Amino acid sequence: MSEGIAVVYKALAAAQAEFPLVEFDAKGKVRGETKSGQKYEYEYEYATLANIIASIRPALNKHGLFLTQDVWTADDGIAHCVRTRLMHESGQTLEAGVMLARPISGGMQAIGGVIAYAKRYQLTAFLGLSVGEKEDDDGAREEEVKAKSDDRRNWNGVEMPREKAPEPPKKQKQEAGQLLTNGAKTTLRAAMDRVSVDDGKLKELTGYGIDEMPFAELNGAMKILREQAK
Repeated sequence: MSEGIAVVYKALAAAQAEFPLVEFDAKGKVRGETKSGQKYEYEYEYATLANIIASIRPALNKHGLFLTQDVWTADDGIAHCVRTRLMHESGQTLEAGVMLARPISGGMQAIGGVIAYAKRYQLTAFLGLSVGEKEDDDGAREEEVKAKSDDRRNWNGVEMPREKAPEPPKKQKQEAGQLLTNGAKTTLRAAMDRVSVDDGKLKELTGYGIDEMPFAELNGAMKILREQAK
C-alpha cells in the first residue's frame, strides 16, 4: 500500500457508486460421490473473470483507476499466489493480501482453473462487488480447489467436506420481495455517501430505507442516486 492513499480512496468511492450488479454469465457442473457411496450432481452459475472486469472497467477508468493481478508460484512449487492491486493515475496504490490457490489434481487446466478462481474471488471481495445473487460463487470445482487468503501465507487449505453430499444449490433468481444482500447494501451505501444521502433521504427518494429495500429495486435506486449527483 502506498503511503498516500486519500486520492485513491476518493476515486474508488466514486467508482463504486457506479459499479453495476455483475450478472452471472457461465455455468458449471459438480459431480462426486460421498464416502458412503452416494452420488451427487448439481449445476451452478457464476460470473467469469472477463465479465467481472468488463463490467467494472468503465467506472474504474473514468475515475483514473486501473487493476493488475500478479500471479507467481509459491515456495512449495505447487500452490500459486494471487495479489490484486488497484492503482490510481496519481501513483497511489491499494493492494489486497496474498491469496493462495492450490490445485489437488495436476495438469495445466487444473492450475489455470484455481488461478482464475482466486482472481475472481479476491477481486470481488477487494472491490466490494455484488455478483449475481449467490453469497459464495465457487467458480472452480470445490473438490479441486484449496484457497486461503492471508497476508502471512497461511498454508491451511479449504475444501468441501467429503463425508456428506452437498446441499442442493440455492435458487439463482431473487424471489419477489427479497431484501438486499450485504454486497448490494455495500454498493448502495457507497453511492449514498457520494451524494450525501442518508437513510431517511433514501426512503424519501425511493420509498425504501436501505434495510427494507427489495433487491429488485436496487438498479432503480442507483439510477436515482446518480441523478442526484448531477
